[in-house]
Amino acid sequence: MTTAANDAMQYIVTKPLFVLFFLALTSTICSSHAQPRCPQVFGKSSLPFQISELENEFQDGQTLLAQKETRIRFEGTQGRDVYNPTAPFKIHFFGREIKVIAARTESRDSETDTEIWFFTKTGPLSYAPLMIQGSPFVFNGENLQDPFFSQIGDETFIGGVRVEEDPSRNDGALRYRTVFFRGTSLEGMKEFAQGPWGMKDIRFAQFVDQTGQQKLFLLTRPQGTALNGGRGKLAYTVLSSIDELNSESILSARLIDDQIVESQWIGGNEIHLLANGKIGLLAHVARFDEDGNRHYYPVALTLDPSTGETTRPKLLAMRQYLEGGVDISRSKRAGLADVLFSGGLEIVSKNEVYLWLGAGDAETHRVRIHSPF
Repeated sequence: MTTAANDAMQYIVTKPLFVLFFLALTSTICSSHAQPRCPQVFGKSSLPFQISELENEFQDGQTLLAQKETRIRFEGTQGRDVYNPTAPFKIHFFGREIKVIAARTESRDSETDTEIWFFTKTGPLSYAPLMIQGSPFVFNGENLQDPFFSQIGDETFIGGVRVEEDPSRNDGALRYRTVFFRGTSLEGMKEFAQGPWGMKDIRFAQFVDQTGQQKLFLLTRPQGTALNGGRGKLAYTVLSSIDELNSESILSARLIDDQIVESQWIGGNEIHLLANGKIGLLAHVARFDEDGNRHYYPVALTLDPSTGETTRPKLLAMRQYLEGGVDISRSKRAGLADVLFSGGLEIVSKNEVYLWLGAGDAETHRVRIHSPF
């Protein structure tokens, strides 16, 4: 199942039975608690927006066009596509500190052999797999997608989306949930928490609140009628510590009011703590066109954790301006040709960053942009 195709509400168009199951599942989850756990509305964004408005406001096309090479070249991938990367981060691996990116890998014609691999830099735009005993280091087995990371103290936290066959169905349908691992070394990572079934784009970061206490900012992405999320909206809550992370606390996150229009969706990808006490969010927005093709765009916005107010998202890139443009042959399939999935931001200087992106559910790109925060 591709990143774009994984969004549960896409099945409104293609698989209505899945919608009924998804809504029934989320209704059961929400009604099973003594106290309401479905997202409540909290704060407001600037105004509900449509993606077409963000496209009209986009000013950086010519800047991106000047970067003739943005695609990352991967060596030794055994014919697998590599996409939806993280930004580079440092971690210990069998006693030595290394700098890696994590990314989703799978065969071009498959959506079920997905794995998370790690890659080290071998040239300006080239990377090779992190190896162990002559083979790529595969993170915690098969069926993990779309990695992300966070670092708190001396611990690194890595998450991904686990996909498996739904035991309640007899038609081969899949289900998914976000799973979380923690440790001080890559080889020592242990799973410690899971999100609710049917939810992706869960992110967290430790921050200092208005009282000077260290807390955990938790960003979620509810979907469906039962969770009041439509095709996907942002919600958040503040926890006392990472030890409170579980399905119940994730479901307790409160929706941000007045976000994207109901026919489109938004999800978070990376959290940045800003000097003014606000939260910078790297995210993605997405829509269907009249032919059912998906269009994904990277955006950035800020959020005030004390009020829930957000700024209007700023569009950061469009695939037509990247190396290769919107090319069906460079995508997993035709309906994903215009997909750019936000991966992470890598600081280059005070005012510039590298934006890491997955493209077309088949490629990885890195583009230099002005810092969005």
